[in-house]
Order: sequence, then C-alpha cells, then structure tokens
Amino acid sequence: MEHADLDIRDLSVRCGACMNYQTLAAFSKREGWHVYVYECEAGTCDVEATRTLLEVPEAIDLFARRHPDCGGG
Repeated sequence: MEHADLDIRDLSVRCGACMNYQTLAAFSKREGWHVYVYECEAGTCDVEATRTLLEVPEAIDLFARRHPDCGGG
C-alpha cells in the first residue's frame, strides 16, 4: 500500500488551553519515526501541560527530506 507524503508545513497546530497557534520547537528521531515538538506561542500556558508531539513516519516525511538541516532526512 502506497502512502502520500506528509509535509508538516501544511498543518496548523493549536494549543488546547488557549487556542493560540503552536510553534515548532524541537525535532528528534526514533526508530522509523520523526518527532516534532510544538509549544504554545502565547507565552501564558504551561509548556509541560500544553506541549504537542507530532509523530510522522520517516518514509512519508516530506519536510524532513526537503530540509535536512532541521535534523531530518
């Protein structure tokens, strides 16, 4: 089964506490996956409580392939 590529730039990530947008704050890898960490832009929310982890299968992560300097690809 073939999957379409996913570009994280096409996603909006919002804080569940204040509904402001979240910003990409960190990137890491784990076996077969890329993990993107987003944090609230508002500056008023508890980062530990509102941090969002977005896990993308390495095989379909278009952003990481296009931007290897960010830690991907």
